[in-house]
Amino acid sequence: MADRAFIFDNSRLAESPQRLVSFVAGNAVRVADDLPDWAIELYGGDLP
Repeated sequence: MADRAFIFDNSRLAESPQRLVSFVAGNAVRVADDLPDWAIELYGGDLP
């Protein structure tokens, strides 16, 4: 298990990846305001 994990969205062509969620010790400590549907589907149960 990792101490920290970061979820990025790199789906937009010619734009820098956007950090969506930061996890520390299994807890979401930073969540972007506008999450894409795929991120909510995958990580929604772990978000505040």
